Amino acid sequence: MSDKLDDARKMKKAAERTGKTLVIGFNLHFNPCLAAVKKTFSAGIVGQVLHLHARVGTYATLVNSGSRYQAEVEGALIMDYAHQPDIFYWLTGEKPEYVYASAVQAGDLPLSSNPNIVMMNCEYASGLLASIHLNYIQEPGCHTYEVVGSDGWLALDIQADKGVLTIGTRKDAATRSEIIPFARDDMYREEHRAFIDAVAGRRAPESPAASAIVSVAVCAAAFRSWKTHERVRLTL
Repeated sequence: MSDKLDDARKMKKAAERTGKTLVIGFNLHFNPCLAAVKKTFSAGIVGQVLHLHARVGTYATLVNSGSRYQAEVEGALIMDYAHQPDIFYWLTGEKPEYVYASAVQAGDLPLSSNPNIVMMNCEYASGLLASIHLNYIQEPGCHTYEVVGSDGWLALDIQADKGVLTIGTRKDAATRSEIIPFARDDMYREEHRAFIDAVAGRRAPESPAASAIVSVAVCAAAFRSWKTHERVRLTL
């Protein structure tokens, strides 16, 4: 939404003041693999959610970055993958109370960023704990999620053209897996259709400022925590 929380607040207020449709491009909401995870959440299959984990490792992002801004903009990795804090809020509807992050720049690679490895922990009032690992090192890349609940768990591995979703349930002590086809272009087409429909009043905006600003706040708290080595309270 923005690289600065204050600017995100101004965007939110401007949208509210003018009545304009403002949608932030969190395209992962339209990924069928993550839609399946959200459906599992809604069905209560895992019970009370106790832990969430996301992992994104992608050296390819640096390779494909035309401007190479990640080498110059401090904390670019945290902002580039604001998607993961957003996904946690999208799934649970809960905002973390505290964020703690540690980060480093490591490895002798042709392309890098500062930092190029980030570990982020989020604490929630409900007792939920969430963790996010980000790196600009892994090649080939990795994009995974894990959910641990009182009644079961799930793990999602998003690959180039599919997702592998594994669900384990405590009741029958069994696991099952399914393959979910995934076409990246279709995800963006669905995102665009949703925006057009929101402008036309046919549906609510998928990622309005009031929701998207949560991710900005988490990223801002993570950046501050990285710099101060302190646990930071989330502020919107």
